[in-house]
Amino acid sequence: MSARFSSISSLAPTLGDLQKLRTRFIQAFSAMLTVASLLLSVVLFALPALDTAQPIGLNTRVYTLAIGAVSTVLLVLSLRGYSLFAAIGLIAALTGIALAAPPDTPALGLLALIAAAALCSRPVFIALALVIAGKMALEIAQLIAATETLSFELVRFILTRLLLLVIPLIIRYVFEVTERSLAEAQRTSIVLRTSAEIGAASTQLTDLKTLFDRVIDLVQERFNFYHVQVFVINETGDQAVLQASTGEIGRRLLARSHQLAVGSQSVIGQVTLRGEPVVALDTDRDEVHFRNELLLNTRSELAVPIRDGAVVVGALDVQSIEPNAFDRTDVEALQVIADFLGTALRNAAVYDEQARVVQQNQALLREAEENIRLIQRLNRELTRASWESFSQSDASPLGIQAKGGQVVANPHWTDAQKTAGEERRTVTQQDGEKSLVAVPLMLRGEVIGALEVENTGQADTTTVAMLEDVAQRLAISLENARLYEDSRDATAQEQFINTLAARYQSVTSVDELLRMTLVELSETLGATRGSIRLGKLELANDAPVRNGAAET
Repeated sequence: MSARFSSISSLAPTLGDLQKLRTRFIQAFSAMLTVASLLLSVVLFALPALDTAQPIGLNTRVYTLAIGAVSTVLLVLSLRGYSLFAAIGLIAALTGIALAAPPDTPALGLLALIAAAALCSRPVFIALALVIAGKMALEIAQLIAATETLSFELVRFILTRLLLLVIPLIIRYVFEVTERSLAEAQRTSIVLRTSAEIGAASTQLTDLKTLFDRVIDLVQERFNFYHVQVFVINETGDQAVLQASTGEIGRRLLARSHQLAVGSQSVIGQVTLRGEPVVALDTDRDEVHFRNELLLNTRSELAVPIRDGAVVVGALDVQSIEPNAFDRTDVEALQVIADFLGTALRNAAVYDEQARVVQQNQALLREAEENIRLIQRLNRELTRASWESFSQSDASPLGIQAKGGQVVANPHWTDAQKTAGEERRTVTQQDGEKSLVAVPLMLRGEVIGALEVENTGQADTTTVAMLEDVAQRLAISLENARLYEDSRDATAQEQFINTLAARYQSVTSVDELLRMTLVELSETLGATRGSIRLGKLELANDAPVRNGAAET
């Protein structure tokens, strides 16, 4: 068991539950001795008739009173919270009395050993047991020397002393089992509590630096390590780079970008290469250790791999100022924590990838929106230019008006139509019993005209909605009709060009080709004059060169 979970000193164990148990033992043991001494003193001093049956020496009465007085004092000390002093006093007093007591009082040695078994560490208990056993062995030797033959009394004397030695051993074994159980329970509690906190932190903290700092502080605090740090393998996979480190030394290591090569003769280099825990139990003799000049107090070092599945992505490193400070329980506990870090690293990588994809999608979305705005602007400009060109053509009607059952041309915009077109909204006006509704004709965000209806009565919402729907569909139909007319004109022009090109095939002279082209264009376009010139462009210093000409 690791030194952090067993007794640190001979009389002060580290486990709180065991300390409480020993405190209660001191109180119960002192109380029992106090009561027993009191009753025995009453018997020894108040019943002198016993002296006639079996004489009792003065020493027995003195030892009884001494034990009662000492146990009373120790009981008071333990009740006031001075358990350590009470334990020391109890063991010292009982040992001293046992060593000074006559051979006929072996129970005093038993009491001393019972107290030592419950309250002392193993070395102190063994030392006291050897002292008491030595005294008993001396008493046995003296009795054997004084007895010429092996008698029942001698055998009983020897067996009684041996039994008195066995009982404290059993008690010591029970206490050691209890101590190991409590240590295991405390270790498990620490691991579970630390793992739960690290697990909660890994789900709440998206910043790896903050998470690593939180983890190493928790590990150092809960496990009482000298130094704790986290390494992460770089993208090239050849270096384990320090990411988090405890204390001022850790800040200095981070400032100089401390890193160790994967596979190097260091604990970090080997754990990142092997993918399994690596421990240097004594850094003075272990070859697998890199001595850092900033961590001269390190006497043992343990590192466990941080894995993402089967891939080693880093290492959790802990160091102690004591040699042989780590055991299997430490490895298991730290590996659980390292697995949390591996999950956190994987989640961080997934989060970064998702963030990168989101940024790319946002960039694509902005580009698409910009393209859509550009297309919409081009569509508006094209629509505006197309309808401006259409409205300027002679064949296009600029407006019509229905009045008195007749439909007549009216190129002028009314005030309501102007307002509807300029403000791009439906305009309603009420003049007595007459109502007027003007709706802009919108196409791809451009106003291509306006629809106006005057009627008797009130212009209700149903009528306005119907006119807006009619205006919307009319704008689309007008665009389709305009496109059809444009395509028809383009088809006619293409047909004229194809016909003229076919006639070109039957003409063999340049002059006839020129004359035929001008005649056809004049007839088709209604031109009043046209000309075609062939030859080099006449410059100021050059003589004119006439290769051919035609004019109508």
